[in-house]
Amino acid sequence: MGWGWQKHRCQETLEMLVVRRDLDNLTSAFKGQECNWEKQTGQEKEVARAIKALGGMGSREALGTLVGQYPDLTRCLSLQRWFWLVRVLLSLFIGAEIVAVHFSAEWTVGEVSSNTSYKAFSVARVQAHLGLHVGLEGVNITLTGNPVQQLNETIDYNEQFIWRMGENYAAAYAKALEKGLPDPVLYLAEKFTPRSPCGVYRQYRLAGHYASATLWHPVPPPRSSGGESPLRSTQRSSHVLRGKYQGLR
Repeated sequence: MGWGWQKHRCQETLEMLVVRRDLDNLTSAFKGQECNWEKQTGQEKEVARAIKALGGMGSREALGTLVGQYPDLTRCLSLQRWFWLVRVLLSLFIGAEIVAVHFSAEWTVGEVSSNTSYKAFSVARVQAHLGLHVGLEGVNITLTGNPVQQLNETIDYNEQFIWRMGENYAAAYAKALEKGLPDPVLYLAEKFTPRSPCGVYRQYRLAGHYASATLWHPVPPPRSSGGESPLRSTQRSSHVLRGKYQGLR
């Protein structure tokens, strides 16, 4: 058991030495931790021969002699492991941050508490907290009563209206009218419709589209079944959308 483990361990160390010859550049950032690989002629060959000899001998004493003869070997391999650990953790953090920011609805936030009318064809008023959350792919509107139970109803709404490519914001607003959502929710949603005189629909939609493409640009896009990458399709749709937008100006 110990014999096979030592041999496997030596083979891994040999592979690290052969593949990672730039450890000098890696450890130069650490003060006093430099690995002088090139300052000794033929050192890598000597280490490789010693490791092969260990694989045939299986001697713990020989392994200790090797580490004692080359003290920088263990230190450099340890620094290399820390370096790759930092790279992996940093890559995971950046990827998670891109996903969280892309699907977040906190790009533009507005909140207000007011005594407002509740629904159409009714004079009833409620004390509620109204929130507006604008993201890259749409707008999220919340209405929470203060208290939640008022007029024999539970006033706790969280409605989302999507404007990303392929979605119809006007149709979503029409469905909200049919459902009879509260007046504050419909009032805010109406301001982002394409025909609203406020004119914020095209601005936010274009800004969200290009910001989304910019966030996903560093991520290598997978190939679709048709052989065209999603990034190429996004760039083509961006040119078409830009031409339509310039025609509307």
